[in-house]
Amino acid sequence: GGSFSQHRRGSSSMGRFSLGVDIGSARTALSVYDHERQCATAFEVGDDKTMPSTVFPQRGGSIVGKRAETRSAKQCDKVLCAHRRLLYSWVTGIDPAPHDLEMYHFSTLQSRRAGAPAGGGFAYDVNGEEVPATRVVTEVMEVVCSCVLDASQPSGLLQTTREAPPEWVSCALSVPEFFPPELREIVVAAAREVLHARLSKDIHVIAVSEGLGAAVQVASLPPHHPRPFLLVDFGASRLSVALYNLKAEGGLVVLEEVAAASNVFACGDEVEHRVMHWCERRKPFQESMLASKPALFKLRKEVRAAIKTLTVAEEAMIEVDSVVAGNDLLLMLTLEDFDRECDDIFDCIPALIQQVVQEAGLGFPEEMVLVGGATRILSVQKKIGRIAGLHSASVKKTVDLDRAVSQGLATVCAVVFDPPALRVPFRPTRPLVELPRRTPPSQVALYPEGDAWTPLPGRASS
Repeated sequence: GGSFSQHRRGSSSMGRFSLGVDIGSARTALSVYDHERQCATAFEVGDDKTMPSTVFPQRGGSIVGKRAETRSAKQCDKVLCAHRRLLYSWVTGIDPAPHDLEMYHFSTLQSRRAGAPAGGGFAYDVNGEEVPATRVVTEVMEVVCSCVLDASQPSGLLQTTREAPPEWVSCALSVPEFFPPELREIVVAAAREVLHARLSKDIHVIAVSEGLGAAVQVASLPPHHPRPFLLVDFGASRLSVALYNLKAEGGLVVLEEVAAASNVFACGDEVEHRVMHWCERRKPFQESMLASKPALFKLRKEVRAAIKTLTVAEEAMIEVDSVVAGNDLLLMLTLEDFDRECDDIFDCIPALIQQVVQEAGLGFPEEMVLVGGATRILSVQKKIGRIAGLHSASVKKTVDLDRAVSQGLATVCAVVFDPPALRVPFRPTRPLVELPRRTPPSQVALYPEGDAWTPLPGRASS
């Protein structure tokens, strides 16, 4: 019981900053922790709230972000995205040849690089040349460095001065919680090379589980009192559910991960694939859109826009000019059709919630927190709201769905490298306790035994 006392640091040098960089499968978010002001602030990256994690490599400097995403379909074979899907193939226990790689506009090949797992470990195939998935990480980090260097100018957002140039303390990168240490180091090495060249050779670079980053952001916001909470992250490349317990020990904070599970089948990418197949079945011509890389490239952009529209409307138009063989596509996707196509994906969410809560053995927590852009889907919110209502739990919307992870990552930097720069006093030793072992994520639809909506006994307590 009790509450956490806040503390202020005595004195420090000005202009000390750390970065939280969430390079997701679809989009990238950036936050900066100001060690003097003791806060993490979300920054724009690529002139927007978040930036597409998309790269178009070329000589003289790659194109990154929205400009890469909107390249001509004739050049789509060089547009690199969904890098997480390729990295998943390097994880033991995950199918090394995910069927959905065929649903993308780029080509892949089995990596010949040292350390690639036998029978898996995919990379991009650009005109027969192997391009590692970490190329996306490298190019995105170049943009991130440019953003923070601009912000660190005397007239920039970081409010530094010429007399007190910025000191770059550390950078935390997001990784899926089930990434093993060797794969985390591959991601860190790709980012470290850029950070050392652009910012400082002394900057510390670490990989942090996405769920932990979001949980730290939740713990950093009022009310500052001990409590368990359930974190539901439904993103582009995977669904993740984790139960955390925020505890007070002698006035110090400990954030403990009690139980967690992931599913790489239930994700925003799979939702898009379902709608693309729906379009294929209803097209008014014979030529297949799914057999053409340029057609996949054009169709995916329109499907993604339609899904976004359905978060605020009951129907959306999918219109693609000359999608394949000169044929135009014009279809109306209703919310009812969308829900019917993807209902088994959405059902994975309450099923995974039930699984994690049962494994934790603490009862159902009073607080649920949502992160990830796909949680905006109305059916997702309804299913989560239903299971929350049966357990008298509240669904909190206090964190930024798109940037909570990056803000938490930036705060993790202070927890690890500069505890006096925190408003909330984390315990000096092992302040963040993660699960010691993880099982590989599920890759199929989850159907719980019995009634998925049966209330669980008891109530989680602190």
